This record gives sequence, structure tokens and C-alpha cells, in this order.
Amino acid sequence: MSYQNLALLKAAEILPMTWSDHCPIRILMKSPLFKPKQMSRRLNESILSDVVVTDKIGQIIRDYFQDNETEDVTPMTCWEALKMVVRGQIIAICATRKKATVQEITKLSGEIAILEARHKRTLETTIYRELTDKRNQLTTHLNRTIQRSYQHYRYMIHEHGDKCGRLLANLLKQRRTQLYMPKIKNAQQQIRHLPDQIATEFQRYYQDLYHLRKETQDDQRLQKCTSTWTRQTYQK
Repeated sequence: MSYQNLALLKAAEILPMTWSDHCPIRILMKSPLFKPKQMSRRLNESILSDVVVTDKIGQIIRDYFQDNETEDVTPMTCWEALKMVVRGQIIAICATRKKATVQEITKLSGEIAILEARHKRTLETTIYRELTDKRNQLTTHLNRTIQRSYQHYRYMIHEHGDKCGRLLANLLKQRRTQLYMPKIKNAQQQIRHLPDQIATEFQRYYQDLYHLRKETQDDQRLQKCTSTWTRQTYQK
């Protein structure tokens, strides 16, 4: 972290070792450039592979149609209301699972910190074995989160990679910033800023490097032979 940004630092904490042999560091910064984004919910695709969740959603749909599919309710109204009901149930299920996961990760992190301190004092094998088991459990939870983020970014790249969208525009903007040349110094140690002057200096440099000339005697001979051969070919 650069010392110019130390004024933005609010808190710092050394976390216990989990899957690496180094302790991660968690910092809290407050930047004046930060703009909170509007919260948007996204479906957690992992619940679709959970048989318990899919059975529960199926039962909710069956109960809904059994209670609300009547002659007084039009099919369009019934369908639109069903989408809201299912969406609310999925949000509730995802929120419950996320809360349980966060609690489990917090619990495992605290246990790992305590076991690390005990192992440093005693160096007992049983404590180290228990510490390794807790680290493996924490790694399993973290891998699920990483896998979901990986799938999401793969989808984003597939969706916006070959299109002139915001993702591609940002990548091109960063690339253009890296390749931008604001000035150049010529052989006379003079600084050139204008694009035409920079291009002229590049042209002069490579002409001197490869000893290029505008027109040589060999080029004149080649042009003469080519014109003669072309004229004879057309005459035939």
C-alpha cells in the first residue's frame, strides 16, 4: 500500500492462516471516490442442483395453484402473482443459506485463530490435527463462493466479450491508456508533443536504422523491367 493512501486507512487486521502459509490482512478504507451501487438480486444457480430446494419450490407451486386457481382469477393474473411468490421464496431460501454460511465461516475463523495460538504455545500434534481439519472445512466453504464468482465472470465475459459493450469498452480504454505516448525526444534531444511530430520522428528513426531511401537505382531498374514485361504480355 502506498504511503500517499495512508490517510484513507481506517482499520487493519491480521487474519489467521487458512489455505495458505501466510496470514491474510484485512483493511478498511474510506475513499471519497466510492459510489455505492444500487442493490440488485441475482439468482444463486447452486440452489437448482439442491434436491431439497427444488422439491420445496415444486410443492410451493402446487399449493399455490391449488389455492388460487379459481374462476374469479384470470390466468394472466394467476401467472404474474405466481412469479412474485416463487421469487420471494427463492430470495428467502438464498438469504437463509447465505446467513448460515457467513455464520459458519465466522465460527471457523474464530476457532482457527484460537487453535493457532494454542499450537504456537504447545506444539501438540493433536491440536495441529484439529487445526488442519478446521482449515479444510473453511476452505470448502470458501471454494463454493469462489466457484460461484468464477461462473458469474465467465458468463459476463461470454455475454459481453465479443460485443461493443461496457466491458469491452473498459478493457480497450485501459489498453489505450497503457499504449498512449504523450511525448518523444528526437536525436537533437528536443521534445516533441504533437502527434504529427511524433510520427515523423518515428519515421526518421526507422529510415536511418534501415538506411531507407525514397528511390534507388535498383528500384528504377525493377520498375523498368516490370513495365517492359507488362507491355509485352498485353501485346501477346
